[in-house]
Formats: sequence, C-alpha cells, structure tokens
Amino acid sequence: MSTVAAAADGVSLRELLPEAEFRGANDIVALGCTTRAHEVRPGDIFVVLPDAVHYSRELLPVAIERGCLAVVLEPPFRDLPVPQCLVNDAQEAFGRICHALAGNPSRHLKLVGVTGAAGKTTTCWLIAAVLSAAGYKTGWMGTLGCFDGQVAVAADDWPPQADRLAGLLARMVLNRCTHAVIETPLGAIATSQISGVQCHTVCITNSADEDAEVHRDHRNAAARRIFRHLAPEGLAILNADDSATAELLRHFDGPALTVAIREPAEITAVLLEQHRSEQTFLLMAGNEAAPVRTQMIGVHHVYNCLTAAAVGLAYGIDLVTIARGLESVRQLPGRLERIECGQPFSVFVDCAPTPQALRAALQTLRRVCQGRLICLLGTDSDDRRCLRPRLGAAADEFADVLILTSSTQGEDAPQVDIGQTLLGVSRRDRTVVIIDRRAAIHWALAQARPGDCVLLAGGAHGPRRVTHGQIASFDDRAVVRQWLYTVQPYCLCNTGPWG
Repeated sequence: MSTVAAAADGVSLRELLPEAEFRGANDIVALGCTTRAHEVRPGDIFVVLPDAVHYSRELLPVAIERGCLAVVLEPPFRDLPVPQCLVNDAQEAFGRICHALAGNPSRHLKLVGVTGAAGKTTTCWLIAAVLSAAGYKTGWMGTLGCFDGQVAVAADDWPPQADRLAGLLARMVLNRCTHAVIETPLGAIATSQISGVQCHTVCITNSADEDAEVHRDHRNAAARRIFRHLAPEGLAILNADDSATAELLRHFDGPALTVAIREPAEITAVLLEQHRSEQTFLLMAGNEAAPVRTQMIGVHHVYNCLTAAAVGLAYGIDLVTIARGLESVRQLPGRLERIECGQPFSVFVDCAPTPQALRAALQTLRRVCQGRLICLLGTDSDDRRCLRPRLGAAADEFADVLILTSSTQGEDAPQVDIGQTLLGVSRRDRTVVIIDRRAAIHWALAQARPGDCVLLAGGAHGPRRVTHGQIASFDDRAVVRQWLYTVQPYCLCNTGPWG
C-alpha cells in the first residue's frame, strides 16, 4: 500500500473532517497519507485503521520515528509527541483524505457504482461494454481487474484500500476517461472502504438472498449506505423483481430507474430462447424494443443486462447500440464460463460462492441440459461454515451426479470442509467424494455422455493450488482442456466412455 501524496498546498483536515476533534494543533494540513508505518515519509499523516488498533503500540512509534506529521485515529486520546485527529470512523476518514489528496477524481468522471448480493462483476463488464460501444472512453475496476484507460491489470485483492482506489481513479482522469464503472461489494460499503468516492449513478442488482433475516437486514443497511456516495444530481437503478432491493426505493427520494422481468418497471425483458451456448431476449424500454442475443445464459444474466441497459439509456444511448454492447460480452471467467473443445457434452465453470448463486447456475443448466447434470462442487476453509451444508443441499437438489471435492489442490486440502458440505446431501447414492481436485475433475469428465452438462462449481478459475502452504498455478479450465484434448481423441476413435 503506497503513500498518497498531494499537491504542494495540501489538504486541511479541519475543513475535510469538521466533525473531528483535534489535539495538539488547531488544524493539520496533509501532504501525504498512509496506513503503513514503515512507509511513512516526513510530513505524512499516519492513519490507524480499526483492524490495526491492537498493534498501534508497535505501529505508532515506527510512524513517529519516520517523521509523521500527525496521527488520525479513533478515540481514546493517546499520549503522543505529535498532533492527533480523533474521528469516529478512521476508515472513512482515511478514504476522504486519500481522495482529497488525489484531487477527488471520482467527481471528474461519470462514475457508475454497482453493488448487490450477486451479479456485480458481470454487470460492471456489461455497463463498460455498453458505454464503450457508444464511443465513451471508459475505465473499470472490480474483482476481475482494473482498466485505467490505457492499461488493464489484475485485481489481486478487491476492493483495494482507499489510497490505491484513489490512485486508480486519478489515472483514469489523467488518461482522459469520461466514464468509469466500479464494483462495490456491500461489505466494503458497510465498512467505509469506499469512503471518498462519489458516484454519478448507483446500481443495486439485488439484496435478498437465503441468509438469515439478520444478515439480510445488515445487507439492506449496507445497500442504503451507497446512496451517501451518490452525487446530488445522481441516479439510482434498482431491480424491482427483488423485494428487498425494491424496498430501498422508500429510502431514496432522488431520480431512479427500475428494471424487472416480472414486475412493472421502466426497463423490462422477455426471454425468447435459451440454449446451452446462447440465449435471446427482447429488451424493452417505453415504446422501443430490441432483440439481444448473448452467449452468456441464464435469467440472472438477463437481469444483469437490464441494469446495464438502464445505465446506457440514462446516458442517452440508443437501444441498438446498447444491444451491441451487451452482445459483445461473450464470456467472463468463472461466470457460467463455457469450455468448448469439440466434446459431445457441455462443460461450464462457475465460482458459485453462495447457495443462491449455485442454485441459479444449476437451474439454468437444468433448463438446457438434454442429458444428465453432473455437478462437481468444491468448498474450502474460506467458506462460511454455515454455507457448506446449504451448498451441498443446492447441488443435491438439481444434480443427477454430485462430486464433492476441495477448492484447493494438494495435500493440504481440507477434508473436514467436504464433510460439512456432505451434511446437506440427502441422495448419498448419487454422490462421490474425491478430495484431490484434479482427480475429481477427471472423474467428472469421464462420466459425461453426449448431451450431458458438467458444472465445475465453487472452484478455481485462477491460480489456487495449495500444497504445504505454497500457492502455485491451478486452473479448472486448464485441467479440463488438457483432459479433453488428451482423452477426447481416444474416446472418439474407440469404444471409450462416450462409445
């Protein structure tokens, strides 16, 4: 995490944080800001974040020794040789300082923030594609990476801390982007991690899921907080078919657009055809309509397209151009990603992080699958324990054959996690446990017959191999392609498993 530096005149914390309490100074002018003690440069402001409070005894002396000008932290007051700025929320203060130091770049862009319980990543890509199809220079940032108008890079950890986020937005402005799209997880909103960002438009894909009511309440509260990041003239776009999201309209008195398939809304759609490799729906807005054919399938993808279309319409883009932008997004890593190697059955890879997402993927494939639906489900220690049995139950409900494995590959694969997933499975006679993920993928592919669908869920669509604590390259897609290219010619020429 790098230090954020400002222009020569700096930023007055008294003006930026009027609710703060100052000790040892009437005002503090920030020229730079960081949360990492060993990166402090003379004159920097050092911010103690809530997750570092327990280590502040070690961090503060290092920051002071390296020449920090002042410290921003939550109460109580500390006996320090430098001025202090006491705030109720250090994370929020850090964000506001970082974006101010960077010149508040989000205010110089038509920034679209996308949040919700599911569909954020895909919706961001669709919005960026629609804006790009209309000729707008568009930056984007989210789980799958960041594009600053010139260079695209992977997002190792999303969302980033405020200093890096401000820097990314500043580069977009420098590179003459007119629009930008940012994926904003509900958790990042609730913890003030995107503090300092101002959106021109906010999109809430959905809010309700199968979690306990208390979790849903927290999620709705976080979703409401995104309205605080909306510019005074900003627009909200919500899913009217999602009851919890539609309810948020009661907490918003600004301009809004709604999207829906079942309920009345400004932008709607009718699904016309759905196959394993594509689907077609009719996009409708007012008296206008346009057919859209996408290679990504599922009703959930239609909702994502509707949200992106609403953004396009808000910026004056015609439906034909919007349809062209939507159709240009053919696949995304780990989002019902289809793998085609000439095999006589279908293979899809989906990250499916929640029971709701897994169920949506399986329901989609069930509608287009002519044969059996084979589901390989991986779980790991990062999954919440309460989710594992529900993931197993969702897979058990729709799959004809279920293979439980680990989301990691190697000797450290957690067998206990598989056992917890198995608690949700009732049809044990159709379930196989293969701990080694590579072997499990090979076994699943070997079972497939012409017309079957194989779903690799909850797994790795990027580097994810763990052995003795070491991370190396492991990609479900690469494993599938290697097996198909190696075994498929034999199966087509001999009486093998597809004979």
